[in-house]
Amino acid sequence: ASGCETICAPRDLDQLGRGYGFRFFHPDGMTMEISAEVARGTARALEPREAVPEKISHVVFHSPQHKEITQWFIDVLGFRLSDWIGDFMSLIRCNTAHHRIAFLPGPPSLNHVAYDVLTVDDMMAGIGRLKQHGTDIRWGPGRHTAGNNTFSYFTTPNGFAVEYTSELEDVDFEAHEAKVHIPGPKVMDQWGIGVGGPQTMPHAEPDKGLFVAAEA
Repeated sequence: ASGCETICAPRDLDQLGRGYGFRFFHPDGMTMEISAEVARGTARALEPREAVPEKISHVVFHSPQHKEITQWFIDVLGFRLSDWIGDFMSLIRCNTAHHRIAFLPGPPSLNHVAYDVLTVDDMMAGIGRLKQHGTDIRWGPGRHTAGNNTFSYFTTPNGFAVEYTSELEDVDFEAHEAKVHIPGPKVMDQWGIGVGGPQTMPHAEPDKGLFVAAEA
């Protein structure tokens, strides 16, 4: 009804964890999957300062229609608006985590993937391990205002932006009221001690797989 093209109709999924689901192109042409009943794997308990990511915290995308696609995620997929940073970055949630997806202006593409680590100490230990292996932090360490999460951004050897984060704020999924944060150095980084900044992130380029179904 929202005008999106379906890639494959609901069916049993033949992939890791299996489950049931379907795929479609969202309004910008990126492939998405809605799935249910996917089997969960087992995981060992992490040790303090082991600096191993627990899970994906959030994913940030660029969109040439960032306001419209934010509303599409709310109206069609049931997300809720948590906050705006100025009028250029939306942060939306699908559970009690302050945000799981965010949108920035730009060509349809991935901005970065953020991984949760146990604590801020784990994040700092992860930074140390990155530096030992020759990877410098692009931006951080610091703490955002929207979501109140700690952050450190780096790029992988193939140029993708990645974030280590911790202590992302939990909110009431139904009752949390969105606010607009006025952009400024202390909004982007409460601590103001880290290196770099947003300008150090890789330049956004259109995703080459728009409206192309890798799998049917």
